[in-house]
Amino acid sequence: MPVDAPLFAAARSTPAPRTGYYTQLDSFRGIAALLVVWFHSPFAAGPRPALIASAELCVDFFFVLSGFVLMHAYGARIAAGMSFRRFALLRLARLWPLHLFMLALFVAFGLAQEFAALAGVGSGARAENTIPSLLANIALLQGLRVEGPLSWNYPSWSISVEFYAYLLFFAVIALAGRARFLAAGLLCGAGYLWLARSGAAHLADPALGVPRVLAGFFAGVLIYALHARLPDILPRGAQSACEVAILAATGLLLARAGGDVALQFTTMGAFALLILVFAQGGGVLSGLCASAPMRHLGRLSFSVYMSHAFVLMLAGWSARRVFGVERVEIPGRSAPVLWTEHAGLITAALVLLILGLSHLLYTRIERPGQRLFQRLFGLR
Repeated sequence: MPVDAPLFAAARSTPAPRTGYYTQLDSFRGIAALLVVWFHSPFAAGPRPALIASAELCVDFFFVLSGFVLMHAYGARIAAGMSFRRFALLRLARLWPLHLFMLALFVAFGLAQEFAALAGVGSGARAENTIPSLLANIALLQGLRVEGPLSWNYPSWSISVEFYAYLLFFAVIALAGRARFLAAGLLCGAGYLWLARSGAAHLADPALGVPRVLAGFFAGVLIYALHARLPDILPRGAQSACEVAILAATGLLLARAGGDVALQFTTMGAFALLILVFAQGGGVLSGLCASAPMRHLGRLSFSVYMSHAFVLMLAGWSARRVFGVERVEIPGRSAPVLWTEHAGLITAALVLLILGLSHLLYTRIERPGQRLFQRLFGLR
């Protein structure tokens, strides 16, 4: 493809997909998932490090990367006539088995809390974990309109809005014809404009899930279109320097984003640039990210993300009920924390526990569930 091919060129309605799988990018998904785990830890011995305090923005990295990866994996196939039914079921097969399994664990724990409350032990399940909210979670509707506290497996709000972004992505690729990247750009811009006009003090808010996924996911689609048109012209040393620079800049922006909305917008843009730089590959850091341990971390990322809230909930419950750790209010935290001088060690141990559990979930639930779903609907 010519170097100077315009992004919205009519001559090629879909960029020719590059070969291979972007393992170095998948590794970043695993790193981002671990940052989210640390962010959600209820244990604290003081203010969180700046990078962890802003780690909820990593969800926007997931959105951008999903747009990039889906454009790589499905863009040409949809343009060539892939059916909507097949596409939607394949995406459900990716999300639903593990989501429903974790949801069942939350329901079981909630029922146990209710029975314990009847026996005079504890106060029962969380008030927001209701039958209607359970049905919304099953149908992946929980993130489309968030009012008040999130329910059940609260991180799953993001896969809810992402699933419907998948369906919108199919419509853009299948129906917009040669204007598909213009349509993606308009949707991305609409998401950013929606966020800008929301007046929110912090963009990392589940109530802004729809504009966040529009902005991030379709930015990823556009980044893939740009990446597919870029030649691999940088020598290894220059590519390594670019990787170090963008990774350092993104980390610094994430650490400083805090309550600064302008920096949060900038961080979202940095995520897209980071993906563009590392997708080129060939640098030292991208080589490290493609190593076997990092590849495995990338494979576990969805299980880490979907299971960590349950593990942290059980750990917090045990700390309060069994060990008598008290909740306290500290500056910079929107909810009370469990104050202990060993918070760092406890959280590190929980991260290791979550990684071990995620390996089991990946091998016993996530992948087998995906294959079973595909067989049931004749997708293989």
